[in-house]
Amino acid sequence: MDIEIISATGEGPTTLAAFHSALAKAGIENMNLITLSSVIPASAKITTVKKTGRQFKYGNRLYVVMSRNSTQTLMEHVYSGVGWYQRPDGSGYFVEHHGDSEESVREKIDLSLNHIQHMRNENYPIHREIIGTVCKKTPVCSLVVAIYEDEDWKS
Repeated sequence: MDIEIISATGEGPTTLAAFHSALAKAGIENMNLITLSSVIPASAKITTVKKTGRQFKYGNRLYVVMSRNSTQTLMEHVYSGVGWYQRPDGSGYFVEHHGDSEESVREKIDLSLNHIQHMRNENYPIHREIIGTVCKKTPVCSLVVAIYEDEDWKS
């Protein structure tokens, strides 16, 4: 299974429009997002990309782990991040956090994944994708998604 990690920011006249703008930059604005908890299946290959190259059928379900953060408050910063670790067989865990600084998001990701690994008596490298923006004029959104698979609606 291939999992793509994509980060994007967006802006618009409302926080929802800013979220949609970030989804469009990621290439997934026409999908019905279904959020997953955190488990990475065995044999998963994770890559970080700017925009998905996959072609999805309009309106399909898209399974994702997602972190998003929005604001309409002028000069407020929003950051989103997804962190993960993988075992040698490709299995592992994602965590998603958001905050008002890159440092706070990084700290939350590291605390969460270190705790998960401690509970399992594991010690694997931690990976992170974090993005942020500031509201200068119109509402903004920061977004990081881990894209699993899409699925057509059953008749």
